[in-house]
Amino acid sequence: MFAARCLCAQSSATFADHVLWERDFPNLSVSVTGAAAADHYGNLWAVSEFRGSERLLCIRPDGEMLSNTELPQAIKPILPAESSLFTLAVSPSGNIALLIRYMHGGRELYFDGAKFAVVHSDGSLGR
Repeated sequence: MFAARCLCAQSSATFADHVLWERDFPNLSVSVTGAAAADHYGNLWAVSEFRGSERLLCIRPDGEMLSNTELPQAIKPILPAESSLFTLAVSPSGNIALLIRYMHGGRELYFDGAKFAVVHSDGSLGR
């Protein structure tokens, strides 16, 4: 909704006038809290967290899916961490990076560290 308000404030066009494509990708769920970024080619990279399966997605500017890869076991939370939060960012050079933050808790939240990886163009993660 925030994006829609900003777009409407910038011009007389509506949010719908800025939508380039719309697709339904079954069994994928992308959060709006930072788990998506666009690279210098205009590809949309996102992390899908659907029913316990975390996947790295790459979607071309025309809406076609280029990559749908399960994230490696090495980035799964290790006790005491119970959950992870994914954030994708784009570097000034246009490369995509993935930050994974680990946490556990109930009423109180404890942060258990983080991991960082560069995302290669084929969807694999660097060191």
